[in-house]
Amino acid sequence: MLSAGGMFGAWQAGAWSALEEIVRPEIVVGASVGSLNAWLIACGAAAPELVEYWRGLDATLRPSWRMPRRGLGGLVDATPIQTRIQSMCEGRQPRLRLGVVAVATSPPRPVLFEGAEVTWRHLAASCSVPLIMAPVLLDGTRYVDGGALGPLPLWAAGKMGATRAVAIDVLSPRPLALRVPQAILRSVSRHDYMPPPGMAWKTVAPKQLLGGWKEASRWDAERVSRWIEEGRREGFRVAEEVRALMESPAPERLHPA
Repeated sequence: MLSAGGMFGAWQAGAWSALEEIVRPEIVVGASVGSLNAWLIACGAAAPELVEYWRGLDATLRPSWRMPRRGLGGLVDATPIQTRIQSMCEGRQPRLRLGVVAVATSPPRPVLFEGAEVTWRHLAASCSVPLIMAPVLLDGTRYVDGGALGPLPLWAAGKMGATRAVAIDVLSPRPLALRVPQAILRSVSRHDYMPPPGMAWKTVAPKQLLGGWKEASRWDAERVSRWIEEGRREGFRVAEEVRALMESPAPERLHPA
């Protein structure tokens, strides 16, 4: 499971480089930037390729602010990001079971897209930060960032049948600026965000917040390199705990996913 977190996704790449040989997943689930890392992993990208993808980004992904022409137009032009996502998807097909979470806007509810139905537009929808970027229209429904109602899609992994999971959560602990709007949105959503009984997981997360909105939204080579190394160190630190979870007997489900 790979959480939302903007440019902090570089930390996920570093952590994955330490855990890839231990985890060997059958299912990969992501929300927001985690959906991009999930796509690459599910398509067979090895950890060094994932790391180089993050190092190879550039300043063109820094937000370009604008006044939206329409109410839902977004304050940032999403074209450079969507072009990058489309390019990333060209010539790739998932080899592992893939789940991508996006949030439908009316009423607000998280939606899990799986396998062959996932296209670059679903990834773009999962990365579309509410108000900042325009919603993405999929089959007549508007979707926004998959982390808008919760950065880590534990429920989605459970729905896909996961019994043991490693969660790389780059927004733990949750920033106050994130907790408040999520609580408001969840209050009008009837979705069950809890994983099913019997699912076991290990969370891998930074020791402290990696930064604020500015750092999460602007690519910077020095920060990206630092986050990759910090993620790798933390991944190695918890490697034996992760190994123990992966080698333990699969928990018995109390009810179907």
